[in-house]
Order: sequence, then C-alpha cells, then structure tokens
Amino acid sequence: MRRPRRNHSAAFKAKVALAAVKGDRTVAQLAEHFDVHPNQITTGKSQLEASASEIFGPGGGPQAAPAVDVKSLHTKSIIPGASVGLVSVVEIAAGVSPGS
Repeated sequence: MRRPRRNHSAAFKAKVALAAVKGDRTVAQLAEHFDVHPNQITTGKSQLEASASEIFGPGGGPQAAPAVDVKSLHTKSIIPGASVGLVSVVEIAAGVSPGS
C-alpha cells in the first residue's frame, strides 16, 4: 500500500539541505534520519548551493518593506465617519479624521 504524499515545509527542506552541506553524515544516513528519499536530499543540497550566492551577493538579504500609506489602506464605510477598525484607530492617532 502506498504512503500518502507528504508536503514538506520550506523550513524542513532548509534543515535537511543544511545538514547535507555540513557533510558530517552520508546522504543515506540523512535520508534515514529525516525519512526522505536520498534524491530529495541531493536536489535540496544542489538548490541551496546554487541559490546561496543570491543571498550573499549584491542586493541579497531581506527585502525592505515598502512604505505603507494609511489612507490607501482605509476602506470606505457605508456610514460616513463610522469607525472601520484598526485603520481608523491608526488614523485618529496620526491626527487624520477617519473616512476622509
């Protein structure tokens, strides 16, 4: 009987690939330890090594969050001046009247 298809998270894949890059165990040992096929480990290791230069190259690292315009986030209410939620509270704190 077949095992149901498993979808591994990105964090799990990264953990397995880093263990493979570390090199203190064989691929067969890692496959048994993480309960995955050896080809998945080899593929993950190759992908990690190929994309590592993108992380450490120019423009790599975490992307800066774009500036958020509070007015563009504010949704229009059916009743003028009615509170819409957190966005209205932020606008009041910033000195902007809600709904304007």
